[in-house]
Amino acid sequence: MTTDLDPTRVDRGAESETALSPRRERTRERLLDAAYGLFAEHGINGTSIEAVCEAAGFTRGAFYSNFDTKESLFLALTEREIRMRMRSLEAAVEHLPDDPVRDGVIAPEAIATIVAAVMADPRDERRWCLMSAELELLALRDPQVAERFADQEESFRTELADILGRGPID
Repeated sequence: MTTDLDPTRVDRGAESETALSPRRERTRERLLDAAYGLFAEHGINGTSIEAVCEAAGFTRGAFYSNFDTKESLFLALTEREIRMRMRSLEAAVEHLPDDPVRDGVIAPEAIATIVAAVMADPRDERRWCLMSAELELLALRDPQVAERFADQEESFRTELADILGRGPID
């Protein structure tokens, strides 16, 4: 199932349900990478589409062939980051000891393993915290973003529960 927050989805009409070509995927990733640093440093309202394009080395045409708006870029970026963190969490849960629960309490080593996997790069956590806060603020200000944000949060909670339910913690 493809959702509005699927990181492989392009916000361009009929193309939105098709896979991206490798070249287009590289363009999209460069735009997302450039936006990540700029949004974390300046916020979404303090970052222009032109600044993202310049930092990525592309034109506005490349931007608009991949994203409808700066907000859709921002949501795709947060979705990409959540996907990466969920994959790390899933891998950490798969590698937990067979019985991480002792006397009804999850072993500190198991918790440390999970936290380390999700926070693989502590230097990046500051940027991610800024991005998360920015997304919440954007959702509070923009009803269309709020709806997508609520869907993203629900999807995250459901997937998180599924991952943790598959692990040896049950």
